[in-house]
Amino acid sequence: MSYLLKLIVFTIATLVACTINDIIKIKTERRIGIAKRPFILFTRHLLGYLNFMLHIAILFIAIIFASQDMKLSSEYIMLPLVLIFVTKLLFAKNNKERLYLEGISIAAILICLLPVLLRYITPSWFSLIMALVSVKILNREENEPLPLNMARNLALNFYIFYVWFPLSNFYVCIIMAVLVIYAQNILYTFIPKFNQIKNSKLVLAWAFLTSLCIFVITSVVEVLLSGGYH
Repeated sequence: MSYLLKLIVFTIATLVACTINDIIKIKTERRIGIAKRPFILFTRHLLGYLNFMLHIAILFIAIIFASQDMKLSSEYIMLPLVLIFVTKLLFAKNNKERLYLEGISIAAILICLLPVLLRYITPSWFSLIMALVSVKILNREENEPLPLNMARNLALNFYIFYVWFPLSNFYVCIIMAVLVIYAQNILYTFIPKFNQIKNSKLVLAWAFLTSLCIFVITSVVEVLLSGGYH
């Protein structure tokens, strides 16, 4: 029953994320009238959500694993990310540009995870922020159905939060993941829409380089602090 309740919460959170995305887009296009009826926007994505139950099942297993088994050992940290990425491959398009962006995005996320994987004493809040930025770049696929896209975005945000805060409550983490989706979508509206691939590459390059720099700085600080303990 607990898993069923969590699945229902995950479904509702995904539909809320879809509604947030629609409302932001509608307000950006100045069609405010539709934005005043969010319930219609909420329910219209339910059928599309149900069409991807295999993907949803994999994403749900990933967040359950992240919230339960992952906190027991850092050895399991990578498994939820692999499961989430599988849903990307299941819906993959033969697009070299997208494969490039997604590959570098995964690399940026992994670099952000290194301080946690290496059990650094130094908290790396900048790494957390860059991981969430990389999540949006990885999951930015306009040709993908919105319910699947938002479900994966939710699962990725949830996973990132559980990596940094392994003792978090499942439901609180879901709420935080939805709030981050709102912030990610707001920030995405400020990216110029002309030549989106070029813009995405530029943002991704900065995200990757920043993640790498933060990791190097964090490593240096960690060495200095560790040396101070001996």
